[in-house]
Order: sequence, then C-alpha cells, then structure tokens
Amino acid sequence: MLQLLERQVGFDDASIGFPSVDTCMAVVLQTETGLFGWHSLNTSRDAMEKNAGDLLMFVRSQPTSVPVRLYVAMNREQHGQAGGGWRAELEAIAEGLHYHGPATGIDLKVNEGTYVQFERNAGSRTCQVSYKRNSKMDYETFATRLHASSIRHRQLGGANGFKEVYTSAAGDGKTKVYTKVQTNATSANGQLNSVSSSQSNSITIA
Repeated sequence: MLQLLERQVGFDDASIGFPSVDTCMAVVLQTETGLFGWHSLNTSRDAMEKNAGDLLMFVRSQPTSVPVRLYVAMNREQHGQAGGGWRAELEAIAEGLHYHGPATGIDLKVNEGTYVQFERNAGSRTCQVSYKRNSKMDYETFATRLHASSIRHRQLGGANGFKEVYTSAAGDGKTKVYTKVQTNATSANGQLNSVSSSQSNSITIA
C-alpha cells in the first residue's frame, strides 16, 4: 500500500494511507483506474488551490483516467474548521483540480494525529475509508537513495508542479518512505475504525 508523508503525492490502483493526519488533510482523487493521493499541509484557500493545481499536473503526468469522486479527510477541530469551513476548502481543492462531480468531506473527530486509509471500491466508484488515532499505531520510516523511477512518491513543488524525489528534512537527498504502518498493542481489536455516515458529508461540485 502506498503511504504518503506530508507534502507527498502519489498514485496507487487500490489503496493509499496517510500517517499522522492532525492539522493537515488527506486528499484523494478517485478515478476509474485508481487513487491519486496528496497529504496536504495548506491552510489558506489560495495555497490549497495553487497546490491542487500542482497535483493536477501530477495527475496529468500519469496515464489518463476519468475522475469519479474527490475526498478530503481531516480532524476539523484540529484543522480549525469545526464549522462549515471544510466545504470552502474542499471547493478550493476541486477548483485547483478542475474537478466537477461528487465529493465527500470527512471529519475524523479525533483530537490527535490520525492514520487514514482509503481502499478503492471500483464497482461503486467509492472508497472504504478507515482510521485510527496515532497513539494506537506504530510507524517506521526509511530513508533511501533509490531512484525516483523505482518508487511511487513525489513531492509537490518544482517546475512541473512536483519534484521527482522527496528530500528529507536532513537535506541529504534521500527519499523518505514508510516501511511499517500497523496498529499496536494498545488497540483493543487491532482493527482500523470505519468512517461512519455521521462523520461524512457528500456534496456535488458543479
């Protein structure tokens, strides 16, 4: 499964995970053939719309496919959108992506960083969305010098809207990827929680 750190984008035909969504957002554009993901740190509408446009460049760099649904998941209170501001942010992202169609905003309702996972349901053109608070998850990362062509991660920015290699905080030119994402011993049943209908709002982007 593709796991995306902050500011990373990527594509997977089946599933995408977002470790530690706290004040940030998990953005997924579902298409007829897979999922495009973006772990967004933006807070202003202009920044979100601009970076969504960069994500669009990444989407267009991949084999073409028709978008069918847009998702944005966040802890709305942590993100500062406990009211209706989540919708404006969702619409800003849709505008940057030139997206029109069904969209879903999800409130994780967890007061700490949260792991979020999207699994594509091709037949229904929807995703199964699951989550678990960070305190019940174990994460491990690995910094590698693998060539960009051998990994599926990219970082927003650069002349083409995204960089070929994610540069770690150490500035060593290595690509940081997750090697382990799993529930830990504090999880009662070892399973992720499914997002309920009370946590999601579906709208149509005209």
